[in-house]
Amino acid sequence: MEKLGHMPNEEYQKWLEKLENYCAYQERCISEVKTKMYSLKIPSLYYPSLIESLIDNQFLDEERYVRAYMRSKVNFKKDGLEKIRFGLMKKGIKDSIIKLVFEELDQEMYQSNLTILLEKKWNTLILMNEKQEAKAKLIRFLLGKGYKYDEFKGLLK
Repeated sequence: MEKLGHMPNEEYQKWLEKLENYCAYQERCISEVKTKMYSLKIPSLYYPSLIESLIDNQFLDEERYVRAYMRSKVNFKKDGLEKIRFGLMKKGIKDSIIKLVFEELDQEMYQSNLTILLEKKWNTLILMNEKQEAKAKLIRFLLGKGYKYDEFKGLLK
């Protein structure tokens, strides 16, 4: 294993270029970049330096990553904040970054997603189930999508 002082410059540049392309393709977080470095068989002693370069050159930005992640989960998947928070925590994102970005959430759109999801699911469940069973299934579905009970209990009437 080589010492950091004797960095294989050409190889290091090749790694950096591959990682820059990887990050330029779509938003990434540090844990995804570390997984990529591992798959490229980059010695772990270079990880901190490569990550620092990616951050300095704005290829890697966890706050930007959380915004993109949240946008896709809210707009396309219609996921609730609890499911989104859990997904981000699994990726090793700091809680402070998650909280900061969650504060920027468009509450009207979030509520609208929840209402649409609830009505659509209710309409399919009520066709095949008794009212109480349909309601229980709807609650389980919404909790599974990452919504808190408090967020939808008023809509269950």
